[in-house]
Amino acid sequence: QTTLHMFYNTLEDNWPRVEGIGDSFLQVSNNFKFYGPYVNNFKYAREVLFRCQSDEKFNAFLNERTESLNTDLNMLLSLPLNHISGYNTFLRKLMNTFEVGDSEYDALFSAMSVVDETSKFIGNSLAQAENLAHMLRIKHNFELTADVLKIVVETKREYINETYIEFCKGFADNENVKKKQGIIYLFNDICVISKQPSQN
Repeated sequence: QTTLHMFYNTLEDNWPRVEGIGDSFLQVSNNFKFYGPYVNNFKYAREVLFRCQSDEKFNAFLNERTESLNTDLNMLLSLPLNHISGYNTFLRKLMNTFEVGDSEYDALFSAMSVVDETSKFIGNSLAQAENLAHMLRIKHNFELTADVLKIVVETKREYINETYIEFCKGFADNENVKKKQGIIYLFNDICVISKQPSQN
């Protein structure tokens, strides 16, 4: 909102000549650093949202807000990332209205370079964000000591896959055998086997 307000004031002050947009972008470009933590948590945030939607009351609340706002929360989560690609297109079109060597052309070119770098950073970080989302989900599910938890999820290892398993005391085809549910988590360098805690 602050950025859009700044652009509006810039256009209003210089209309009909469109000037100052490049400099305005460069002024707010320092805020692009916040895309770092946002992108890192983006995949996990969406995963938590989808998990929460299994709750009927929460899902009803979301549907109500979606109808009143004419948008949904999942779309709003993606909006900051979509803005960057929109900025790139806007700046490129605006830059083509000025001649090379014009001060405004140079400012727009610099602004577009910053946006390009931010866009590349987002693209590269989204792949890492998916791995981080898996790690955070596993961290949330595990009941481990801090030292073990750090070894499992707070390193740079890569998540590959997981599957449910059953632990059996005795032969699996015995009807009276005691069974427990568990999960195998496969990483690029280790395999972690977990099971449900005992009732006592």
